[in-house]
Amino acid sequence: MKKQLYLLLMSFITLLLLSNCSTNTNSDKSETSGTNIKVIKDVEIYYVESVEYLDPDRVFFHVSLSETLPPDADKKILPANLTQKKYTLTDKERKLFMKMAGIAEDAYFWIYDYTNNQLYSYPILSMEATAILDSYRSDRSPPYDTEDYRIGFDLPQDLLPRFRSNYDLFVSITKDNPFAQEQLTPLD
Repeated sequence: MKKQLYLLLMSFITLLLLSNCSTNTNSDKSETSGTNIKVIKDVEIYYVESVEYLDPDRVFFHVSLSETLPPDADKKILPANLTQKKYTLTDKERKLFMKMAGIAEDAYFWIYDYTNNQLYSYPILSMEATAILDSYRSDRSPPYDTEDYRIGFDLPQDLLPRFRSNYDLFVSITKDNPFAQEQLTPLD
């Protein structure tokens, strides 16, 4: 119930953010209104997960794109019978993953901290592509099935001290900045 309420709240905040921004993703030209606000259509916003269950001494943030991948993509991307809880994709696996996720090589990883109204961007090529063992399957013993993993990207370690929580972050992977960067007003 708590998770459903959180997801509902995050969806509402996402809609508020996206109502202030826009770019036509179907063409190279962006539509602008008289107020100079871009209009974005069909932008994906990803959840940032704080991963502590793999190693309590090393916390990191992970953005999973597993939900956007076609069924059984994990079997094509990851090798069988993995034994580690966190696996870094090889160059070949990474290229296949990005192709299956529909991510262009020249895209950017946009991280928006809406609590502090801060935006960070990184070229997608600089982001580490990893597969982490799902928290619901971490109690199993190796070797693990490919479906036990969530494939995505780790946030750079130097960013972690800047964030109060992973709940304050939105992530999008696009060529252009999809966020309006206007301070949000909390709802009571």
